[in-house]
Amino acid sequence: MPRPLVGQRFQINDRVMKKPKNGSSAGRSYGVRYGFIKNVEKQTYSTGAVHTIYEVQWDGKQSYSTHAQHVLEAVAPESPHFSPSAT
Repeated sequence: MPRPLVGQRFQINDRVMKKPKNGSSAGRSYGVRYGFIKNVEKQTYSTGAVHTIYEVQWDGKQSYSTHAQHVLEAVAPESPHFSPSAT
């Protein structure tokens, strides 16, 4: 039985977080990162599968980084890390 399609989870200017990876990343540990969604793109793979890719601007950084939606989580408004959208 196929799984239902999830679709796009986040909108531009949504507050998100990225949890640290399990295991080692060449000895680097970044901890939890918080930021805002700045751009949303659809990427089609050679198999025909369409994935949603997000550009995120992390707190304290000026550049953007690109991430698939499965590594991002929404930050709840009651969280101490939630702040109004940075434009």
